[in-house]
Amino acid sequence: MKQLHHHNRLLQISACISLMVASLIFPTAHAKKYTVGGSQGWNLGVDYQSWASQFNFQQGDTLYFKYQAGAHNVMQVSQSDYNTCTFKTPITKDDGEGNSTVTLQSSGSFFYICGVPGHCPGGMKD
Repeated sequence: MKQLHHHNRLLQISACISLMVASLIFPTAHAKKYTVGGSQGWNLGVDYQSWASQFNFQQGDTLYFKYQAGAHNVMQVSQSDYNTCTFKTPITKDDGEGNSTVTLQSSGSFFYICGVPGHCPGGMKD
């Protein structure tokens, strides 16, 4: 079970993603690695809802955020910060120089945004 929330606006120039991770069904030996956004990666104008709807994320899976160094970052934020595109107090932040990896340690909802000013509020979110 997964969720990815976004709302298409005229300017789809943000990178925001929300995931619902299902409870552990398979041992971590079956964990999978997902490149967020598929071949488009963690970039502006990607339809993350369509991308995520293809998968059943599980505890132990790895999310690989691939992006050009300096162009984006990856912040895990609370649901309220996700809803308002607030990134002053992220749970985690990774500038990753173009490669950020997150291993899903538990089941539940996880909210990720790009904290570059203007990217999150510019579109693609609920």
